[in-house]
Amino acid sequence: MEKILKTEALQIEYGTVVPEESLSVLKCEALEGARASYVQEDIVEYFKGADYIYLDITARKAPYSSPVIQFEFWQEGNDTREPDLTVRLSCLPQTSTCLVVPLTALDAQNIFLARTPGRLRGFVAGSSVSKEKISKFAVGLREYWSEQEVAFGELHFSDKMPEIKLEPVKLVDELGQWMQREWEGKTKGMDEMIAGLRNQQKDAIREKAAGNQEEHSYGGWPGLRFEKSGYFALEEYKGKFLLKDPEGYGFFSTGVDVVSPEINCPVEQIENYFSWLPERNGVFGDAWESFGGMDQVNFLKLNLIRAFGTEWEEVWKNIITSFLKQWGFNTIGNFSKLPAMGEVNIPYVCHLKDFPGTKQLIYRDFPDVFSEEYEENAARYAKQLENYREDRFVIGYFMRNEPEWAFAEELEIAAELLKYPCRTLKTKERFIDYLKQQYSGIEELNKEWGMALDSFEDFKNPVAVEVLVSPAAKKHLTAFSYEMIKQYVKVPALALKKVDPNHLNLGMRYAFILYPNQCAGKEYMDVFSINCYKVDPGQVLQEVTSLTKMPVLIGEFHFGSIDKGLGSTGIVGVASQKDRAMAYQRYIEACTQNRYCIGAHWFQLYDQHCMGRMDGENYQIGLLDVCNRPYEEFIEGVKYTHDSMYLLCTGRMQPEKPEPELAKSNIAS
Repeated sequence: MEKILKTEALQIEYGTVVPEESLSVLKCEALEGARASYVQEDIVEYFKGADYIYLDITARKAPYSSPVIQFEFWQEGNDTREPDLTVRLSCLPQTSTCLVVPLTALDAQNIFLARTPGRLRGFVAGSSVSKEKISKFAVGLREYWSEQEVAFGELHFSDKMPEIKLEPVKLVDELGQWMQREWEGKTKGMDEMIAGLRNQQKDAIREKAAGNQEEHSYGGWPGLRFEKSGYFALEEYKGKFLLKDPEGYGFFSTGVDVVSPEINCPVEQIENYFSWLPERNGVFGDAWESFGGMDQVNFLKLNLIRAFGTEWEEVWKNIITSFLKQWGFNTIGNFSKLPAMGEVNIPYVCHLKDFPGTKQLIYRDFPDVFSEEYEENAARYAKQLENYREDRFVIGYFMRNEPEWAFAEELEIAAELLKYPCRTLKTKERFIDYLKQQYSGIEELNKEWGMALDSFEDFKNPVAVEVLVSPAAKKHLTAFSYEMIKQYVKVPALALKKVDPNHLNLGMRYAFILYPNQCAGKEYMDVFSINCYKVDPGQVLQEVTSLTKMPVLIGEFHFGSIDKGLGSTGIVGVASQKDRAMAYQRYIEACTQNRYCIGAHWFQLYDQHCMGRMDGENYQIGLLDVCNRPYEEFIEGVKYTHDSMYLLCTGRMQPEKPEPELAKSNIAS
């Protein structure tokens, strides 16, 4: 089955669309986007029987940045400018490929799409849309800080995944750098890369021998001393929450996430983009890795092997440990794989894996939280803390990272529970018990909810959310949603504390707090954690702490630029490395001024690969590049900030509040 929509059916809504032979060229000015909708009365007929939609595209203008193509869907009843669901696909600059949207994405159950050849990140935003009820469809360009231009052909609807053919062009050099661009600080060749790494090795040895790095300190500030606690703990100084290290010294956690020798890039089906790839066996065999069934090459590891042979890992550990201490970072953050973590004398957080789930999921990754299965899986999950229980360099543990269910705005998870078709969910049984306590009988509920159920047991069958509109229904759905989220946190949190009573529970690392119920279960955490990608986190911290009234740790933030050889800025974009330095200073200053904030962790140690990591992110967000070369202008700003952070925390110094030049980010999220 194959249906085609011609480009003649396009109607521009904003931006510009220009016909060009068999193509349409979508254009937009700086800081603007573009949208062209398909004017077709029977648009829904094209979706019937289709499993995929796809079109061929070529990214033209903005030669160094990755454009983001948007596929937008409106459902019957939505007459606004805003679509119900948007699929965003990020592309490589100055290349051609075929963009494919699997129509399974329309259920919005998975927010991340698997990569396809020649495409970077894929992201789904919005609420579910039914193929049978689509009333409008559009393609477009997401806004960006420079001009953009993308050419595309006919839109195909098919029941088969198309074959994707890529142009034979070399994009990546032997060191893992983007070939089609030059920039200040780009490593010119193999000899320069090896010499630079070996000089870093010598510097790390010299620093250690000179005794410039304290070997037995937990990194706390000598200017503030509390009672010893033996492990990291919470403390308060003049109304400001802080951590204290095991010796009792005040500690504001400035960390780096993903401290790991990894800059991976999937290479399957895009091998022709690389000027050189190592053989799978032999001296560079360890640079080949697998993730999610995808073959990847770790270009950073490849370069380290070239410089240090089989000793590369130990040398890398010494170099990075020296860097982190010189730069004033006092915490190794989440997702890190530093060998012999406890031996480097830098405090760290535990990254827990395999957050408990259940076979039947209620919505996205939200499990059947009142089931025995959830409790049993939580007990198994907690056992991974056994090896860390006595480690005094452990600050605490994050329970997980960015639950996908929590990306949905104004979510009533209890409403999703009632929509779910499974009759055996224990959480449904608990909801029915809850309703029986609220109402004298089903007749009273029917009257208040505007329903016509025969018994409470009818709630085991799927219930359309459209009927749950009465004030009474909304009230009880909100109340039980709170209980569900509370149970989601409580069960694993108690299991973890049973295994490890010594360390702090650092929370869930929520991507956003979109509604108050997301804070349910906070009483089972020691610290509430969020990932906060803002220029200034002050307002977000204020909003979150007004709900939680407890210490908060920011698990991720960053600022990126496209001035150093990668195609995407990252989630928050700035104009240059100097602006990254100013943005870092402003961010940490704001954290020190919030009463509840106890630290913030930079994401991440290294840039992502220019061809994208496993999910397609290709962000210039590192402290170092693929050749292990630090971004010196940025690093100077980091060091300057760390030198004054305790004076800021204790009110002995006022924030400077520098003003970085911002750049509109170009990411699919």
